[in-house]
Amino acid sequence: MTDLVLTQALFENDLLLARSDAFPDPSQEIAADLARKFGPVPADGPTDVLFVQPFGKDRLAIVRVRGSRFHFLILANELYHLLQDPFAIAERYPVDWAAHGILPDLAWPPEPLARRTIKELDELLKKGDGPYLLGAAQTLVDGGKIVIAFTANSMYLIRGVWALLPESNRRTIRVATFATSNNLEFDLLALAAIPAGGLPGYLNEDQVLEYPDSRYERDLQIAIEHGDQRELDRLLARKSTQEMIRLAWKLIVVALVVSTVVKILNVLRIL
Repeated sequence: MTDLVLTQALFENDLLLARSDAFPDPSQEIAADLARKFGPVPADGPTDVLFVQPFGKDRLAIVRVRGSRFHFLILANELYHLLQDPFAIAERYPVDWAAHGILPDLAWPPEPLARRTIKELDELLKKGDGPYLLGAAQTLVDGGKIVIAFTANSMYLIRGVWALLPESNRRTIRVATFATSNNLEFDLLALAAIPAGGLPGYLNEDQVLEYPDSRYERDLQIAIEHGDQRELDRLLARKSTQEMIRLAWKLIVVALVVSTVVKILNVLRIL
């Protein structure tokens, strides 16, 4: 059964201010380390920031930052893999930035998020940034990483890219809507200042626009333009390259085991 409980904690930099009962002591140091590595949001930065990071072996942290305060929302990987949308999850649970002491444990209702529809994605692509959003989605599907120079439009771009990604990629991509450094090695982030020469290993916005179109991007655009909800659902549910590789290895192992068993049985029959 999927663990539907979400624990929470509030930090001032790396100092714990409040936590829920189910937020265990060992988790405090993990959270404090993430806060130290991320660093506070400067006064001229955005009011609210969101980033996603693994949290221990089997959990994930959706972290919201306001100035030097960090709110951690911790959920099981299994639950996150079912929902795959840190923005929608965070919006369900407003933060009490003035909290001290005890916070309540939270529970996700036993229901999925609403599926993405042709209408909402069509409207997204028609707002003017369609080529960039499609190129960014294809880049991430192919295993690339993207850095955006932070502007007032960054949140819109990041959420737009997220809306176009397959579920399998949304489960693993580490995203930040703003950061002053890449100490936490995000896959998709808006950076306060991109170094001269770019961020090594990352595509910038111009490079994303020039990224060669490929099958996922083309199929997604065709499904949206033709109003094909069934095809859209299929594309969004596609397995990632890593999942396909793992599946292939499992099939190889099964085939080897079956082959070995058959050989042993044949030998036993001869004896």
